[in-house]
Amino acid sequence: MSNGEFSASRINTYKTCPKLFYYKYIERQEEPKHILTIMGSALHKSIENFYLKGITPQATFTKEFYNGVVYAESRLGVVGRDTPAQVAMLGKSIMDAIDWSFKPIELEKGFELPFPDKENPVCILRGVIDMILDGGIIIDHKSSKTKPTKKKLAENYQFTLYAWAYKELYGQLPERVYWHHLRTQELLEADVLKDFDQKLTNIVEDVKLIIADR
Repeated sequence: MSNGEFSASRINTYKTCPKLFYYKYIERQEEPKHILTIMGSALHKSIENFYLKGITPQATFTKEFYNGVVYAESRLGVVGRDTPAQVAMLGKSIMDAIDWSFKPIELEKGFELPFPDKENPVCILRGVIDMILDGGIIIDHKSSKTKPTKKKLAENYQFTLYAWAYKELYGQLPERVYWHHLRTQELLEADVLKDFDQKLTNIVEDVKLIIADR
């Protein structure tokens, strides 16, 4: 990792456990893949391929999921209580229940931008926005079992940074940002636009702290 390169997940990792941040991003120590993480990646790829290429989601999911399992097992292994077969069934049931009526204008929109601005950057911020709908709607797909509280969503660094990136890319803040719970198909609004400037300032200060601590 270069000295000035960050992402929301890296910042969150440091805030949760600085030692883990060091091992994961400085020492680049690999760790086993959780079976549900592999499922999440396969779900994202299935959604992307359906909208971009018209490929049947179930076909993509099966291929991506089992390829992910095989690859992880060839590295440091797979962890998790459930077997691959059990998780594959769960993933397929999620695929069957997904609302495919979204009309995205962008999918897996990657960004690599000076943060917080090009005039006074403290780092380069990278990320990928799962889906953008017309009208300035950001949607991020999540396959976790539990759902966050409204307070947690409003304070979520990832969604705050997605709103910031949207503004940098399109010249204005998004209208809304949603946490899309794939297991229930609920769209939970992340109220990150309230006190947005202060939230962004807090993230900038955290990044400066991380840089100083390294």
